Amino acid sequence: MDLLTTPQVEREFGIPQGTLRYWRHLGIGPTSFRLGRKRIVYRRSEVDRWIAEQESATRRGDLPGSDPPLLIDCGSSTRSSGQEVPGAAASTTPTPTKEEAERVSA
Repeated sequence: MDLLTTPQVEREFGIPQGTLRYWRHLGIGPTSFRLGRKRIVYRRSEVDRWIAEQESATRRGDLPGSDPPLLIDCGSSTRSSGQEVPGAAASTTPTPTKEEAERVSA
């Protein structure tokens, strides 16, 4: 049975003791329990399991079988494939003001 104290979890996993205390208060984070009156301990397997859950729930990036990411030039209204980007302006030319439009039409 591999038990870790709060300072050991901090050293090995880089999670500050204050954060671990706060998570215990909220009832989130890796499972812990009291050993005796004051000593809080974590099973290494529970900390590893909790970290794996966090990774699974929040993982981002290129996953196997997914389409390659679209490369979008922020200065352009088209995708790398030449398709229009929904909601993007078709032109970077400023829209004329009402006065300018009236002057041109006169």
